Amino acid sequence: AMTLLLTTRGIPQVFYGTEILMGNEGSNDHGIIRSDFPGGWPSDSDKNAFTGKGLNSDERWAQQRIKALLKLRQTYPQLFQGKLKHYAPVDGVYTYFRTADSTDKNSEKIMVALSKESVDLSSTSYTEMLKEGQTLTRVSDGKTFEATDTISLPAMSASVFIVK
Repeated sequence: AMTLLLTTRGIPQVFYGTEILMGNEGSNDHGIIRSDFPGGWPSDSDKNAFTGKGLNSDERWAQQRIKALLKLRQTYPQLFQGKLKHYAPVDGVYTYFRTADSTDKNSEKIMVALSKESVDLSSTSYTEMLKEGQTLTRVSDGKTFEATDTISLPAMSASVFIVK
């Protein structure tokens, strides 16, 4: 959900604690969600989201993922003010592209694939946006693909690619 929110137009609203998966599991009490953010006070000795102390692996992953998406959004204004080209979901995969206006100096396209199922994504459905000779670099791990490659997407995943 955060990938979709942070790679589409507009001003995203993110509640504090989202970046470390704060929630109210097992309760309908929204006061739990609004509990103090961990870190910054002497009494926060067990967990500190500012330094990473005491965060479990899921919390660290979420924090790093949101930081990376926000940095990407800062670097590529087409994510919040560019043009959107999206495709109807096929085989549980919703794919969209964000492109810069022709006057922008940063002309790379951004491709986002939200996958419900584990699937091999073929570029043949996206020939309008992906041309032979272009490369796609996955933001999460830096792996590069040719525009004609098939890309394996895990189930319940969100993948962001820079297209050059």
